[in-house]
Amino acid sequence: MVDALRQLKRLLIPGRDHSERSPVSVTFVYAPSLNFYETFRTHSLRFPLTRIPPRFFYSRAFRHFLPNNLLRSLKYQGDLHLQEHSLEEADRPWGAEHAARIPHADVWVFALLTDSTTPAFEASFFQAIRSRAEQENIRLLNLTTHIGIPRELQTHHPPDLPVLAKLKANGLTTPGDPDSYAILRTQEEIQIWKDGLPAERLHAYEIQPFLEHRRDAELAPFRCIERWICIGRDLTVGLRFSEDLIIKQLNSLTHYIRDPRGLAQEYSLLARFHRNRKRLKHQGPGHLSFGYSGSNEFWNRRHALYRALREATGFEIGSADVFEDKHGELHLIDYNEWTFESAQEDLASLWEAALLDAIHSFSTSRSERREKTVPTEQGSPAT
Repeated sequence: MVDALRQLKRLLIPGRDHSERSPVSVTFVYAPSLNFYETFRTHSLRFPLTRIPPRFFYSRAFRHFLPNNLLRSLKYQGDLHLQEHSLEEADRPWGAEHAARIPHADVWVFALLTDSTTPAFEASFFQAIRSRAEQENIRLLNLTTHIGIPRELQTHHPPDLPVLAKLKANGLTTPGDPDSYAILRTQEEIQIWKDGLPAERLHAYEIQPFLEHRRDAELAPFRCIERWICIGRDLTVGLRFSEDLIIKQLNSLTHYIRDPRGLAQEYSLLARFHRNRKRLKHQGPGHLSFGYSGSNEFWNRRHALYRALREATGFEIGSADVFEDKHGELHLIDYNEWTFESAQEDLASLWEAALLDAIHSFSTSRSERREKTVPTEQGSPAT
């Protein structure tokens, strides 16, 4: 019922006109994260629903995350025909037989975040995906696994202290859980920390340089991290400010900025968006919930890093956490597709348009689609 009302709202108050494009069929393929699912169930389900199958819970738990949230919005606007396909958690690790069960569509969009260090995919899964896509003329988007930072993108800096020890699994490091991270300032502290953990627990952590964003000196006592929203070839940079050491959306203020060079192409969409959504009594100057700022040098470096990440891993839709040190060097900390961003509708409309452009980009020749088989620490390919 709620979905039907949302679809009616989209039809009555359209944000943009894509009538020249015929809707394409999209299958959204994702690997459910039990860690997140259990958290969602604990905090959201207030009465027993024992007869509802787990597949419904998985879909409900992940529906507000990128790229699912954007795909559902495009579906309500009539821009595409969407079906969701959740891999069965009980079948992990997934192989070729699971790739064969994915429903046919014009485009397959993937979100294959893994939530543990145990292998989640066999090489045959990705081989079967590419084979079906070739035979059935299916466009692939975001066919990658969350494997950590590729070696060629790891910044080379001296092993200075202090360091940050944090849980490997995405999203588990939180400011309210002191067991999820530790700041270690000397070699002695590192050894004491290691000795205090059971051997079977130690492998769940990773140690990385502890970095401070170059804006910290200007904004003390606030810390800053850049949260990039990446969709196809589109990039939005969120400057996330917080007093806490571990910065998340819930304990920070985020100001989104976009490349000023893109305003000329985006203006007509944004102007139409605001015009269609304003009530007559509220007509007046249009306001954006984000800004266009930054120099060419600022954006060129960020676009270059995102392009290198796409080429190295196949990552196309999701978020990335980045620090810029005092020397101006960018440090890619993390990237994943399971991210929730509470952006206002004007910015979300640009993300939807970018995703729709990526879905419709069938012109890329197969010879230009590199079949990457980047080995990972889990032994699974990155695409």
